[in-house]
Amino acid sequence: MTGWKMTERKPTILLIALTMLLVCANGAAAPDYFGTGNGQSGPLTVAAPDTVINLYAQITTDVTGGDSTIEVADTTGFAAGDLILVWQATGIVPPASGEQAPIDLAAATVGHFELGRVWNVAGSDLELVDPMVNGFAADVSQVVLVPEHTDVAVDPGASIAAAPWDGTSGGIAVLFATGTVSNGGSIHADISGFRGGVYIDGPGNYTCTSMDEPAPDGQQKGEGVVEIGATWPTG
Repeated sequence: MTGWKMTERKPTILLIALTMLLVCANGAAAPDYFGTGNGQSGPLTVAAPDTVINLYAQITTDVTGGDSTIEVADTTGFAAGDLILVWQATGIVPPASGEQAPIDLAAATVGHFELGRVWNVAGSDLELVDPMVNGFAADVSQVVLVPEHTDVAVDPGASIAAAPWDGTSGGIAVLFATGTVSNGGSIHADISGFRGGVYIDGPGNYTCTSMDEPAPDGQQKGEGVVEIGATWPTG
């Protein structure tokens, strides 16, 4: 495998499974019999740039450990037997504006993820083969469909990309492969993470005098791991 890359902008994450599953340390899962997947998606050849191979759905009801059902905003494209990644993107209570003290992500659930397999799709519910181990907060967590390929080939000039984060879902590129991954292009999540504030034209008088200055003298703040406001973007 050559030259796969990933940006470090959260909430983007990229996972590839070949002979082993690559996960971050805080990733927990149901009893891990997933290995490198079952190959049910067959071989994949990617010939175009920025090809998105995942589906995403916002979680709309809190998930607690032991739950066997996940309610999502849209189950379109999900089916019985699918492998899914459950992941929390944000949700830390915002500190005071201008606060510069470190935020301890080790003590938070942001960034945690878990794998599971769908047993049945019923309305807005994804019913799972095994119960969840961890809890995931509604609105700030998502379910990602994980394709399980055999061999994967990315042609020169082509790429596998994450769908851009839209405030509720996206920002993740993930696949499993039981065979060979030949990467002649790239596998990335570039420019797919948290969104910056929307530019608002102002008079250019530079009279911003506080940490929370409204337009036109001030500008919008971008998103981050703290709780995302429902009104982003405005103005």
